[in-house]
Amino acid sequence: MLEVSGLTKVFGGLTAVKDISFTLAKGEILSIIGPNGAGKSTCFKLIASFLTPTAGTVRFNGSDITGIGPSAVARHGIVRTFQENTSFQDMTVRETILLGYQKDCKASLVGMIFRSPTARRDDREAGKYADHVLDMLGMRDLANAVTASLPHGMLRNLGIAVALAARPQLILLDEPFAGLNSDETKRGVDLIRKIRDEGVTPILVEHDMAAVMSVSERILVVNFGSKIAEGTPAEIQRNDKVIEAYLGAEDEEIGL
Repeated sequence: MLEVSGLTKVFGGLTAVKDISFTLAKGEILSIIGPNGAGKSTCFKLIASFLTPTAGTVRFNGSDITGIGPSAVARHGIVRTFQENTSFQDMTVRETILLGYQKDCKASLVGMIFRSPTARRDDREAGKYADHVLDMLGMRDLANAVTASLPHGMLRNLGIAVALAARPQLILLDEPFAGLNSDETKRGVDLIRKIRDEGVTPILVEHDMAAVMSVSERILVVNFGSKIAEGTPAEIQRNDKVIEAYLGAEDEEIGL
């Protein structure tokens, strides 16, 4: 489904991502982990075309989507969420989710203004799918709530809901468990499995190792911009390079 080959991004004299390659099969849950500043979020930006790579390619369902721009990538079927909670605070939850459906609307701008039959059909289909997303995330009772009133955990879910409303094939989840308590995290893990079961393949960037080990089928580890390990959760937990990246190596000279 996704093939990343030799992905590299250089900012001036800083190499943020260096020669990262991996593949992803449809329906597989992959997590990208690593210490702060390792290059994880930059990888997401390169895949979703928010940044253009210095070198390397991104192919999705056989098509080269390298550097084509985020809106074009979304039309191919890849969307992403963000670390920050962002919303239109005076809009309701349902209205906000409807924004994510816009790429699939068929009516022209003139048709939208004058409420053409195509525009009315778009509204019906968008509303139906928004209600489906609300049910999937267990947010139907919040449909008419103003987003400014939502707690942090629900705002995280709202960001996922907007992404799902774009009807992606692949969703890039940037730290979906950030700031959640243990109960919210458990529900988040269940939600990611539900998203996969709905036919949307998830990739996570995440720091919550308990959640990562629980939900992932495969894990990619990056450090200083380079891939240092890839494998199942059990393999990653035993990998010496991963342990060293997170805990540091012993310094024999000073006796540590």
